Amino acid sequence: MKLLDLTVSAAPENYESTKKFTDSSLGLSVANLTFEVRDYFRLKPEDSGVVISRVRAGERAAVAGLKPFEIIQSVNDTPVKNIEEFQTLTEKGGDLKFKVLRFNKTRIVTLSNVPSKTAEPEK
Repeated sequence: MKLLDLTVSAAPENYESTKKFTDSSLGLSVANLTFEVRDYFRLKPEDSGVVISRVRAGERAAVAGLKPFEIIQSVNDTPVKNIEEFQTLTEKGGDLKFKVLRFNKTRIVTLSNVPSKTAEPEK
């Protein structure tokens, strides 16, 4: 009988297990890009963005036309790599310009007069 040396490590984050961030002033939640999201959208590892995980009906994000599973690539022309950067870039409020990717097409979505941050971490 042969003995094997095995190393057990945590599985990579997936869409369901990754940390999410909820911004109540925008009415949406975002999550970091995971392997399966990058694979689905055919994004390279160096591509920036956060995926919209939830949009509350009737709130700013919904009225502006943002939808779940769209990728926010930048805020006010600054690339967003994770939810912490998204939070930092949106916390001052004001006019926010998002570069959004959906089905390999990008568009610009502007949210005006967003109040200062009143957000809570989720999960």
